[in-house]
Amino acid sequence: MGEWSVPTSKRLNYTFANLNDIDDLLLLFSDPQSMQYVPHLRKQWTREDMRGRVEEQIKKILEKQLCIFHLRENTTGTLVGTAGLMDLNFEEKQAEVGLLLSSSFHRKGFGTECLLAILDMGFFYFGLQQIKAITSQDHTAMKGLFTKYGMVHVRDFEIVPGDPVSEFLVVATNWPAMKAKMEENLKQHTE
Repeated sequence: MGEWSVPTSKRLNYTFANLNDIDDLLLLFSDPQSMQYVPHLRKQWTREDMRGRVEEQIKKILEKQLCIFHLRENTTGTLVGTAGLMDLNFEEKQAEVGLLLSSSFHRKGFGTECLLAILDMGFFYFGLQQIKAITSQDHTAMKGLFTKYGMVHVRDFEIVPGDPVSEFLVVATNWPAMKAKMEENLKQHTE
């Protein structure tokens, strides 16, 4: 899609958001465990809703405002989740990273693998200077992932009333050290 590069990683295949994945995305977005920590996306998704969401993502990708990928496991082709960079601001050299993984892929290193590929793309391919991540305050696993590798907790606030979130940040100068930690940790899942 356009001239943008696609990230690579050992166990995941990354494709730009596309309409071929609607049925698999509906399964992901209807899984209560996968959606547990994303209250702003929790609803009864219909095929039309998902089609509209993906069409909007494709439009924003073409406008260079968004860089969202669907992730599939290399060996089985199973949809692992969706991830990418949102709110791309090339003038200020910043973005937000987001990822949503199927609960069947939790705690297996896929979050680290995906986050590593997407952040690397943001810092090295796009030349961003800072990337933020926002997660539910209740999502201890994701908060642990962010802090484990050196993202800094910036603030707590509410996107949806009654559902507090935490914002984390990584800057380009800290990315090489964070990347090295992530690569070292991934070895236990990919070797």
